[in-house]
Amino acid sequence: MNQNESTGRISLKIDLSTGTIEIDAPAGEFHQTVDKAKELLGQMPAAAPAVRDTSSTPAAKIVGQSVSTLDRPKAKSGKSSGGSQARAGRIGSFEPIDMGLTESQERELRAFMEAKRPPEQPDQVAVALYKGEQLLGRRGFGYNEIYSLLRLSGIRELPKALDVLLARMMDSQWVVRDGPQQFALKFIARDHVEHKLGQEE
Repeated sequence: MNQNESTGRISLKIDLSTGTIEIDAPAGEFHQTVDKAKELLGQMPAAAPAVRDTSSTPAAKIVGQSVSTLDRPKAKSGKSSGGSQARAGRIGSFEPIDMGLTESQERELRAFMEAKRPPEQPDQVAVALYKGEQLLGRRGFGYNEIYSLLRLSGIRELPKALDVLLARMMDSQWVVRDGPQQFALKFIARDHVEHKLGQEE
């Protein structure tokens, strides 16, 4: 509100979402003019709710924007954590495990792998599982355990996607699931390791 002392007039400007109201009147008539403006606004029922709604609408918009801004990073972080290199069964997620083998057993594992000379990765996995079952006296190994057995047996190029390789071995009836993310040899793979690998041509 501004008062011009030279002219003796008072001017008032009100910004609304539906428009702008400007009141300019002599100082003596200002209050009377404001009362008339109130009456005019009261005769406009559609405009009055609009004025009231505008006070809540920006707040609602701000709340909506803040929520969506918080949600976006979570979605992006979900995508990055779910990358193929980080998921179970991939070389990127491999964590070496202490298999509990003695030095003598580790040497026996390496010697068995060298004797069998597995030419392909499915053969290498079968040999590692076969000997691992013998040395540890149990069936069923997880991804990190299989990676660790391969590494201890002297295999330098570990499978980049062990989960995919094991899925193919299941299709060929070489391995079977033996619990959540646990795999064990089937008789076809045992027979292959015992009688076909490491044999002289």
